[in-house]
Amino acid sequence: MKKTVIYIILSGWMLAGCGTYSRYHRPDLSTENLYRDMPADIDTMTIASLSWREMFTDPKLQSLIETGLERNADLNVAR
Repeated sequence: MKKTVIYIILSGWMLAGCGTYSRYHRPDLSTENLYRDMPADIDTMTIASLSWREMFTDPKLQSLIETGLERNADLNVAR
């Protein structure tokens, strides 16, 4: 008796998985106002165009960086 109930439930689940469903229809979305237009007078300054002295303004940190650059053997060989 238990086996037949289990078989009936399992076959019902299997048949439910084979059911027909309506096709998916992609909704029409307006993409006109999703992005702002880039202004013509945009600032082109990036962090890559700054020197490290302008980036790190602490005098102690600047002296440590200068010492590291002077004592960097690989960098000195590459120069």
